[in-house]
Amino acid sequence: MDAITARYNSLIEVLNSKQKKYIHFKSLGNFIQHLPEIEPEEDRRSCEKKIVDYLQVVEQSIDEVNSKFTTELYMNYIYPLGNAYKRIGFKKIIPIIYSLIFALGFDFFVGMIFFGFPYPLLTLLILISFYLRPKYYKSSRVFGMLY
Repeated sequence: MDAITARYNSLIEVLNSKQKKYIHFKSLGNFIQHLPEIEPEEDRRSCEKKIVDYLQVVEQSIDEVNSKFTTELYMNYIYPLGNAYKRIGFKKIIPIIYSLIFALGFDFFVGMIFFGFPYPLLTLLILISFYLRPKYYKSSRVFGMLY
């Protein structure tokens, strides 16, 4: 596990903030941190192999880190790892900025069609739910796209 942490830390040091976001560095860090909690042993080894493969792919493709690359990484590595980690309490999240962009667009569209003026109903609901739900972000048991 120390070898994985060392590889992760050395990788994070060479990436800029945009590249870090594209490789889901917070999600990966959470997975590495909670790897010893995965039971049974065969599932832990499977998750460890998936993390090592992920790190290898990112190290080999460090110059190609972009938005297309991030989708492939998420679908092939982060999402399957997240499903395995859900058994120990991990939650899938969507960053608030992307939720707000979707909600504002939806509110504008629905408001123009039905009301003649867009009322930010969905946007308000998303903001209220974000501030009232438990703070999963602080628990380090979260994963998600671009997180």
